[in-house]
Amino acid sequence: MESEKEEPVIPKDLMTQIHIAEYQSIMARITNFLTIGSILIGALIALISVIVFLWNTYNIVFCTWAIVVGCQFYGICAILILREHYLAVFYLDSVLHPLIEKLTHDGDFWQYEAFLANRRGNKQIMEWELIGSIMEAVIIAIFLTYRIYWGNPSWEWWGDSIGLILSLGLFTFFVLQTRSTKKIRIECYAR
Repeated sequence: MESEKEEPVIPKDLMTQIHIAEYQSIMARITNFLTIGSILIGALIALISVIVFLWNTYNIVFCTWAIVVGCQFYGICAILILREHYLAVFYLDSVLHPLIEKLTHDGDFWQYEAFLANRRGNKQIMEWELIGSIMEAVIIAIFLTYRIYWGNPSWEWWGDSIGLILSLGLFTFFVLQTRSTKKIRIECYAR
């Protein structure tokens, strides 16, 4: 008969430490994403400042659509960062917390998200992810109106058409990412 190899048994204390290290690495990742998000706000302000400075000296079509596209890129980055945050919370709550609970036989481990959920109560969670989509649509509408009615010249078919097509493509991508992020949030907080 062949001898079966036994898998080594990892002590509970060591497994608990491994899971805590995983928790810490996930929290570090979230902190890094939030830091990147903060940096992006500064980059967006700098981009708008430079474009406003160049407004009268450079091609106005480029300046107009550069602001719109810059705002849209920021929105896309913000929603992707938010999705990563929701995924981390969902993973911690649905995968890592039960593993720790099995090892410690104590369900009172990592209760911060449950504390926040209880504090909220049964209130309707504002679907604020949609605010980003509305803001992007308003930005496109404002700049499109500006280009059609007050632009000098009114409409440059090549530049404005390319800007509008790029902008609408980014807007569509943003809306799809927002819907995906909203689904993750609903799944996360439905637990």
